[in-house]
Amino acid sequence: MPLLTNNKTSDVINQVPSGSTRREKLKKIHLNFYNSIEALHWIYLLLTRTYQPFIDKYFTIPKLSMNGSNRNLFKISLRKPSLWKLNSFYLKTLESSALLESLHSYLGLTNSPISTNIGQTLGRLFIMFFIGDDLPDNDFISDSLLLFLQTSWALADIIRFLYYISQSVCSKEKKGRISSLLKWLRYNGFLVLYPVGMLSEIGLVLRVIVTKWLDVNTKVKRTNSKVELVDSSTKRSKKREVYPLYKKILIIFFFIFIVGYGYPSVFLHMIRQRRKQY
Repeated sequence: MPLLTNNKTSDVINQVPSGSTRREKLKKIHLNFYNSIEALHWIYLLLTRTYQPFIDKYFTIPKLSMNGSNRNLFKISLRKPSLWKLNSFYLKTLESSALLESLHSYLGLTNSPISTNIGQTLGRLFIMFFIGDDLPDNDFISDSLLLFLQTSWALADIIRFLYYISQSVCSKEKKGRISSLLKWLRYNGFLVLYPVGMLSEIGLVLRVIVTKWLDVNTKVKRTNSKVELVDSSTKRSKKREVYPLYKKILIIFFFIFIVGYGYPSVFLHMIRQRRKQY
């Protein structure tokens, strides 16, 4: 029975010997269980915590009550949580669990290259732990970018994990239309999903740069460790902390190494994998 590597960008298949040992069987059970749990979580996120909350917040028009007013109804809509507030803990947990894939590679449970795996995982973790919490609330642009991000991540990982399961469970003789469809989606879907996900990640980082780092809608007056902000439209002043230096350094690192090196290497790796299959 072929055992598929559990990696975002590598589909190298381990051939389990005919006289498979107990350890090899346990390894296969563990990887199939992990892949199944991950696939189910991404399916749940896509079906229940992505499109419907976004539509409810920005596009659902509440019915007017006899004593209601448009202003109050719009206030109710704004009180609905943004996609980040709704899903931040869920996404952080999902992406943190992806570190197990790198551990699988390190322990020899899979033949996948650990450098490619951990590079892509760290890029996602950077968005989750250092960018997401700085996104402005009740912001249509941020929620739109998150909508594309969650969709691309979810679809890519659902296809990937289901493909791994089908390759591990089904023998060459029993592979049918479903396995063939998953293979086609695996090696063609990334051509669209990967760029959408990457551009969404970059968009979220740029959104934080504009709203937190540069704060282009305000004039800045520095006072010791804080800055005084004067809103150009209302002329009212308020104070906030200076955007942390370590986050600025991480953002620079993100554009130099993740965008400049990580994204191209991941995409080109999948192109090479696709050529091997077709």
